[in-house]
Amino acid sequence: MIESDSFEAADKITKLVFKEWGKQTLEDLRVEASKEETGLKYVTIRVDRGMRFILIVCAAKPEPINALSRMFKFPQSAEGRKNWLEYSLVDFALDTLKGSLLAYQDANDERDGLAAIALCVIRQDVVKLLEDALTLPP
Repeated sequence: MIESDSFEAADKITKLVFKEWGKQTLEDLRVEASKEETGLKYVTIRVDRGMRFILIVCAAKPEPINALSRMFKFPQSAEGRKNWLEYSLVDFALDTLKGSLLAYQDANDERDGLAAIALCVIRQDVVKLLEDALTLPP
């Protein structure tokens, strides 16, 4: 675990994110989520005392997609949509860190319907909300 109150910690977190997620893409996470019975897959980076610092959640089945869509009411739009085959989890986390600390990406299927959504959360209030809503283990 990483102590969260120093510049050294920020450097450790950055290195850990690159080590853990460097080559994994949103598409990789979507494929994993689609294999889960729940249709959900998440990855996380933890800091001191096990608190989740970064949480990326992917939903790839209708029930969790609808639940997360209702919870956050993100607009489905091609504008700003990334190519999930190329967009890495590192890029998703870094873009989120540079932005609002809460980011959303969606992917359409061949009929232009919603095939998957992914959330990246760095805001602790939203991390807690997702942990509770998805009943993630501590």
